[in-house]
Amino acid sequence: MSRPSHSRGFTLVELMITLALLAIMAFIAIPSFTQLTRNNQLQAKAEELKSFLVFARSEAVTQRRAIKIDALNSALWKVCFASAAPGSNKCPDDANTLRNLEVDSSIAKLVLTNAGGTAINQLLYRPNGTANVGALITVCRNKDASTGYLTSIAANGSAALFPRGKSDNSGTALAKCE
Repeated sequence: MSRPSHSRGFTLVELMITLALLAIMAFIAIPSFTQLTRNNQLQAKAEELKSFLVFARSEAVTQRRAIKIDALNSALWKVCFASAAPGSNKCPDDANTLRNLEVDSSIAKLVLTNAGGTAINQLLYRPNGTANVGALITVCRNKDASTGYLTSIAANGSAALFPRGKSDNSGTALAKCE
C-alpha cells in the first residue's frame, strides 16, 4: 500500500526515537542541574553570611556600641548589643537582637573558629569596628571542602569571602570543612 504524498505528521517510529533521545538528554542533564542548584544555594548562604558580618560591624560603628555575634549553633546565629552585665554571654531573647541568620542544615552548616582552628561561639565587634579576635567561618555541606566557602574576619574587623573550595585568594585549596 502506498502512502499519499500529501499526508503530514510523524510516524510512530519517528516519535519513539525522538522521545528516547529526549529521555537520554534528561537523564544526563538532571544530575548536573541538581549539583548546580546545590552549589548556588551554598554560595548564596556564604554571601548572606558575609552580609550578616558587614551589618554587625557597621552597627557597631554607627551605634558606637559593642555588637556581639552569637553562633548559638550551626542553624541560628544572632547579632545583638553586647551587654556589660557580667556573666551574660548569650544574646537575650529578641530584646536586643538586631538580626538573625538562620541556616537550613540540608543546605549548609556554619562553623566559627578562631585563627588557631578552635571552635568558638561568639565574635565581638568593638565600637571602632575592630573584632575581638581574628576568626574563620566555614560554610559547608556534607563536609565537602571542594564545594565549601571560607570567610575570614581579620582583627581590624573586615570580612573576606574566598572562592569556592579555596582558603585564600592565591588558590590554596580549603583543607577541611566541618
